[in-house]
Amino acid sequence: MLESMIEALQRFEARGFRDDLRAEGHRLRAVKSGRRFLPAELVVVETARFEGITDPDDEAIVLALATVDGEPVGTYTVPFGAAISRADAEILPELPELPESREPREVPGPSG
Repeated sequence: MLESMIEALQRFEARGFRDDLRAEGHRLRAVKSGRRFLPAELVVVETARFEGITDPDDEAIVLALATVDGEPVGTYTVPFGAAISRADAEILPELPELPESREPREVPGPSG
């Protein structure tokens, strides 16, 4: 069975990626914390891609992003294809992938 977008977001949140990131200008803003990041200040730790079964406009990618120091930040959800915004289209290719040798550090959940 394929993972749904909600399941992927919950999985990422359980791993410490708790904020939601949005493209604003040439930066990403973490909605909950208000922190702003240049694309070079973040790395893509993992991606999950979703394709609409009946509607090609129902396509998106969810990226789990961490700081270059390995601190999990949050998720960045981007539609792809014709639905992508200009800001997302400019930022997405500038986000570097996490080097294979480094893993993000675990962040304790709300209960400790």
